[in-house]
This record gives sequence, C-alpha cells and structure tokens, in this order.
Amino acid sequence: SLIKRAENVDKEFQEFQSDLAEAIEDCLSTDGQGSEGAEVPANEDTGPAEGESDAPSARLTPHTQTRLAALEAVAGLFRDGQGHLEEIETRLAEIATAHRMTREILNVLHRDTLRANELELANVALTTEHKTLSEQLLDT
Repeated sequence: SLIKRAENVDKEFQEFQSDLAEAIEDCLSTDGQGSEGAEVPANEDTGPAEGESDAPSARLTPHTQTRLAALEAVAGLFRDGQGHLEEIETRLAEIATAHRMTREILNVLHRDTLRANELELANVALTTEHKTLSEQLLDT
C-alpha cells in the first residue's frame, strides 16, 4: 500500500507542478501583454472579501486581478502540500512506532533464546550428574 500511496503522491505532485506552471505562464503572458488594452478575464472569485468595499477592487487592473488569482492558486497548492506533508509526518510516526515495537519484540525473543540456551546447558549438566550418580548407586 506504500507503493500505491507513493504513486498517488507522485500524481498529486505532477498535478501541482502543472498547475504551478500554468499559473506562471498566465502571469508571464499577462506581463508580456502589459496594459496594451488586451482583454484579460478576471476570475469571479477574486472579488472583494466580505467586509471590504468595492472601491479597492475597482482600482485593480485585470492584470493585477489575474496575478492575485494566480497567487491565490499557488497559495492553495501550498496549503494542499502542507496537508500532504502532515499526512506523511503521521505515516512516518506510525512507521517509527512500528519499528520501535518490532525492536522490543526482537529483544524479548533474543533474551528468551539466550535463556533457553542456558536452560538446555543446565539440563545437560543435570543429566550428566544424574547419570554419574545412578552409576555410583548401581556400583555400590
């Protein structure tokens, strides 16, 4: 599932790059046109925010409105990127926790293996001692 998530992240990053490239191209093409009277469509959502008057937006040229819209699009992409980074951080924390827990389990298994080895050695020693004592008992 990590490979699938990586593919999704790659896809989102490519979309981010293409959106950013489009925004930059729009800005550059608008810069090239300047204020020669070329028509630049103003985005509908670049209107004044609630509480603002229409006077400041009336003074904005279409070129400025386009640049503000592009800037807002880039800011939105960065917000999305921040969300992806937070998700990655969460996944990395989960991986670190799983790694720590796995390490603890391996340490317990290692200690148990060493203890089993000690018990086997003690068992061999006791068996040898039992055999020796049995032979002494039979000889008497």
